[in-house]
Amino acid sequence: MKKSILTLFALALGFGAIAQVNTINQGVDGTGNSVKMTQKGNTESVVTQSGGSSMVQTFQALLSGSSSNQVTINQLGSSNDIETDQRGTYNAITATANGNDNTAIIYQTRAHNSVTLGQSGNSNGATLQQDGSYNSIVFNQNYLTSTATITQADANYGTVTLTQNGKNDVAHIYQGTSEVNTTNFSSTDNIITATQENYSVSLSDLTIYQSGATNVIIFDQLGDVNGSTLTQSGSFNSMDISQIGQVNTLTTTQSGSGNSIGLDQYGTRNSLTITQSGTSNIIKGLGNNDLTGEQTGNFNTGILTQSGSDNIMKFGQVGTSTYVNATQSGSGNVTEVKVF
Repeated sequence: MKKSILTLFALALGFGAIAQVNTINQGVDGTGNSVKMTQKGNTESVVTQSGGSSMVQTFQALLSGSSSNQVTINQLGSSNDIETDQRGTYNAITATANGNDNTAIIYQTRAHNSVTLGQSGNSNGATLQQDGSYNSIVFNQNYLTSTATITQADANYGTVTLTQNGKNDVAHIYQGTSEVNTTNFSSTDNIITATQENYSVSLSDLTIYQSGATNVIIFDQLGDVNGSTLTQSGSFNSMDISQIGQVNTLTTTQSGSGNSIGLDQYGTRNSLTITQSGTSNIIKGLGNNDLTGEQTGNFNTGILTQSGSDNIMKFGQVGTSTYVNATQSGSGNVTEVKVF
């Protein structure tokens, strides 16, 4: 086994433009390689590692108000680690890892920062955190049993786009105290847990798409004027949704069989639209979608549609000046609607 260790400290002066570019290559004939970099100023780093059990650690610090740091990391092999820490504004991290059991820990603070991360292989994991405004994360995980933990805290105008193409993947997303946050997910046979908390200014958007079987969405949204669009196609998928606040909208669609939705909306002037379609399901030998939901507050609207056979709809509204429109088409369906 060939092993190399490289430690780099760079100090770059200047504002705005990239002042220094560092390039590091560690070759294909070795494993257990390590790169540690500390940079202050407007710098760009490009690191390429080929082999397994390697590590890249980078720290880029804000120097006298300067920013615009860039890191590009490419890893090929298994059991590799990436750890990056960027302080300042207009920083960018681009990292790719191809192999199994790779991990990434990325932290950015201040505004206008971006992370682009791609992991291809099995049992990969990533923890991404951004503190500040106008930050963005684009993250792609491919293959099986990968995990993603993404946090945008104390942030306005933050965006997260997560794609998981595989099975048994798990994602945990938290966006807090944010304005106009947008989160998009795409996944198969996976579990997604998402939380958006907006205690001051709200206007958060969430879009989730899952295709395949036995997917799970657990979603909590707190604040006002929030929007959510959740779509699942396939069989035995489930959603557990909670919205708390005012003037929130929720649109959910499930196509397939054996799917379930559980939801609660609390507040006033909220609206929800739920559509389920599917027949010939296997839970009871026939179609068996299960929809349960409740709206609590005033001036709320619920539009519920099920098409297929042997569907169950249970829905309640608590409040004044509420409206519900429930439609079922097919045979062997059950509807229970209560308005208090």
